[in-house]
Order: sequence, then C-alpha cells, then structure tokens
Amino acid sequence: MLEFDLGSLSLDLDAPTDTASGESDTLSGGDPLETKLALAEEFVSIGDEDGARALIEEVVSEATGEMRAKAQRALANLR
Repeated sequence: MLEFDLGSLSLDLDAPTDTASGESDTLSGGDPLETKLALAEEFVSIGDEDGARALIEEVVSEATGEMRAKAQRALANLR
C-alpha cells in the first residue's frame, strides 16, 4: 500500500508558495521558447519522447542563435 505525506499541503490558496528550485522562474514569465524546452525536458523525464520532440521542433522553427542551437542539440539527443 502506498503512503503519502500530505503534511506540507495547505488549503490556503492566497498564501505565497515556496519553491525549492528555480524551475518556477523558468516556467513562469520567462522566455516562452525556454519554457518550451524546459517542458520538453520534463516530457522526456516522464517517458513522453513524442511530446518532447514536438515541443523541441517548435523551438527549432521559432528560435534563432544560441536558443536554436540548444534546441537542435536536444532534438539530436532524442534521435
């Protein structure tokens, strides 16, 4: 049987939230293309390589410069 520790959950929706990592900075309000790449990495981590590939291909088609190169490297790692 699975057990979950729900002690850290709060039902106070107006309270500010703490984040343990910088992921929320990347995923909120930053560069949308960087957000897509971060989301693609999450897709890979859960085993959805097709979803990741679709997002990375969008970044490759929309980005320029270093962001495009980063997306192309990520796409090459999937193949």
